[in-house]
Amino acid sequence: ALQHAFNDSFVPHLFAVWQYLIPALHGVLNPASQDYFRRTREKVFGGKKLEDITPTGDVDREEWDKLKAGFDVINAWWEKADGPFLLGEKPAFVDFAVAALLQNMKQVFGTRSSQWKDISSWNGGRWGELVTRLQGYE
Repeated sequence: ALQHAFNDSFVPHLFAVWQYLIPALHGVLNPASQDYFRRTREKVFGGKKLEDITPTGDVDREEWDKLKAGFDVINAWWEKADGPFLLGEKPAFVDFAVAALLQNMKQVFGTRSSQWKDISSWNGGRWGELVTRLQGYE
């Protein structure tokens, strides 16, 4: 139950990422998966083509700022921790849940992308560091 409560609190703060991640993810899938992925994700986004989901111009900046603000909220949870992980010195479910999404972003956007460089540097580099700390569990 606690894991579900965390997910219910965590996911809404990072909702803005999906409009960036979903179209990029399509490009890394194998061809056999791309058609199904496109069909189902475009339906979720109200019929918008994947190519039209990622915001541009001023809306892009606003949505990226929303994502940063969401990470700021989650960072405030980590700032109260007595260690590098949310529950202290050893990783728990919550650390792996956040790191899984971060690892997805890192792989899909690419380690050299401006998106990953932004995200991994936010909040004093906490998010890039979390991924690095949990690499031994891959």
